[in-house]
Amino acid sequence: MKNLSALFMLLLLTMQSFAQSDSTSLKKDTVYWVHQYAYDRIIHSKIHKEGMSDDEMAGILLYKGGNNLKGAFACEFFGVLTGSLIVTINENNQGARTTLAVVSVTFFIVGIVSLISGYNKISKAGIILQHKGINIKTTGTGISFNF
Repeated sequence: MKNLSALFMLLLLTMQSFAQSDSTSLKKDTVYWVHQYAYDRIIHSKIHKEGMSDDEMAGILLYKGGNNLKGAFACEFFGVLTGSLIVTINENNQGARTTLAVVSVTFFIVGIVSLISGYNKISKAGIILQHKGINIKTTGTGISFNF
């Protein structure tokens, strides 16, 4: 009986949370868009030319973001590779071990910076396409497009 009442309370709270989220819907006909300032900054950046459409700008940002993500994967791979080479070096050769450790950490830092830059470019493309009804969400394992 105790488990049944706990399940009932959990079900009731879950249904109530869904009911609250449905009552607050976004107004698409508003004059001021939430991301209008970020959209204007992206449009007036040095990367984009005057006659470009939103689709072209988003495509460029998605392409550059994808290249950054590929570069981040390569840097992290080489960071792990050089980090694992430290084990194979003789313990008496401390100079080589220190050099490999510095190179490994450098690869890791460059990979993280490239990863953040790639996700930033993909989120900018998402802001450009959001007013057309296309939502782009980046996750740890991929990118989700909702039309």
